[in-house]
Amino acid sequence: MRARVSNFAVKTKDVSDSLTSEKGDMMMLNTRLLTLALTMAFVLLLPQTASTQGLGAREDNTALQGTNLTYYPQPNFGQCQADCASNGNCKGFTWIQAGTYKAGDAAMCYLVSAVTGKSSARGHFSAVKGSGGTSLGAREDNTALQGTNLTYYQQPNFGQCQADCANNANCQGFTWIQAGTYNAGDAAMCYLLSAVTGRSSARGHFSAIKGGGGGGGGGGTLKGEWDLRCCNDELGWTLSITNQEGATFSGSFSANTGGGVVTNGRLRGNTIEFDRVFGSSRQHWSAQLVNDGGRLRMINGVWTGDYLDRYQGRNNWHAEKK
Repeated sequence: MRARVSNFAVKTKDVSDSLTSEKGDMMMLNTRLLTLALTMAFVLLLPQTASTQGLGAREDNTALQGTNLTYYPQPNFGQCQADCASNGNCKGFTWIQAGTYKAGDAAMCYLVSAVTGKSSARGHFSAVKGSGGTSLGAREDNTALQGTNLTYYQQPNFGQCQADCANNANCQGFTWIQAGTYNAGDAAMCYLLSAVTGRSSARGHFSAIKGGGGGGGGGGTLKGEWDLRCCNDELGWTLSITNQEGATFSGSFSANTGGGVVTNGRLRGNTIEFDRVFGSSRQHWSAQLVNDGGRLRMINGVWTGDYLDRYQGRNNWHAEKK
C-alpha cells in the first residue's frame, strides 16, 4: 500500500512538473509573440523608403510648401503615402511624426495639391509625385518667365494658377502676376507657357518651371539638338543650340551640306528667327515655335538669302527637338 501511495506521489509530482514546464513554455511563447507584434507595429509606424505609384524618394526631415489639399491625423507614414498616390489631385505629401512639436501631438498627414518649395523640418517626411521632371519647381518671387504663351487669363489665386499648369501636360511653366502690379485696377493674371526660354526680374511676378529647370536646358527650352529638314525635306542637318540667354541664342548646323554657325538667334513670342552663316554666305531663317504634346517643334519655316535662287519655291523648313 505504501509503495502504491509512493508511486502515486511520484506520478503526481511528474504531472505537476510537466504542467509547470508547459506553463513556462506558453508564457515564453506569449512573450515572444508580444515582442514580435510590438516590433512589427513599430516598423509599420516608421517612415518607409519605397516610392509608390509615381511618388519620388522619401525626403527625411523635409516639409513641403504649397497648397494644402487636405490634412488629418494618420499614425502610419505608408498610409499617408498611399493616400497621395491614389489621389489624382495630390502632387506631394508631408507626414509629421507624432510628438514632433508637443509630446501629445498626433501624427499628421498633409496632402498637397501644388508643391511650391521645401524646407528643413525635424520629424517631417515628404515625397513629391513625378519628381523626375513633371512636377513644378520652387516658386521664384519677382520673376517673370519668357517663352511661348500657351494661354493667359484672370486668376486671383496663385495656387490655382500653379495647379492649372501642373495639371496641363503642355504647360512647361507659369507666371502669376499680382493684382495691381502695373495699374491700381489691374486684375491678377495667370500665364501658362508651352516653352520656357528664359527669366527676367519683374516686381509682383511669381513663377515656377516644371522639372525645376529653366533657361539652361529643361524640357521647355531651346537649348539642345534639333532634327532640321529643309527644302521639301531634300536636305537635313542637326541644329545644335548651345548657348541661350533669355530669348537670345546661338549655335551651329552640322557639318554636312555646308554646315554653318547660328547667330542673332531670337525668340519673339512664338516666332523664332536666326541667321545662318557659312563661308561668305548668309541666310535668315524664321519659323513658329510650338509645343506638340510636350515636344518642341519649329513649323512653317522659311529662309531667305544666299542660294535662294536654287531653291525658289522650296525654301521651307521645319525642325523637332531630339
